[in-house]
Amino acid sequence: MKKILIILLFVIILVGCRKEKDYGPEYKALEDSMLEAAKRFAETNAASMPKTEGEVYSIGLSNLYNGDFITNKLKDPKTNKDCDIENSFVHTKLQDGQIVYTVHLVCGDYSTK
Repeated sequence: MKKILIILLFVIILVGCRKEKDYGPEYKALEDSMLEAAKRFAETNAASMPKTEGEVYSIGLSNLYNGDFITNKLKDPKTNKDCDIENSFVHTKLQDGQIVYTVHLVCGDYSTK
């Protein structure tokens, strides 16, 4: 009985790990596009960027589109539908004197961890 539980647990772990890999490099490429666009946005809009330690400024995907920092709509690689413009963003935070970027992409059933 104990052996069966161990095997079952092992299978569950393997399936869970495999699901993470299913999202793979296609979504990472979309996140990288958002990150690079956000860096260009920050250079162009320096006055809007955080000035005090810990301050956060959010750059929505719509801002990246509207400012032509991303010229082609980001599409879900699995469904070819547009990524979620309302819930995808890049947070910029001033930390140790540097701007730190955190991407949050929502595309279909994918969401940045």
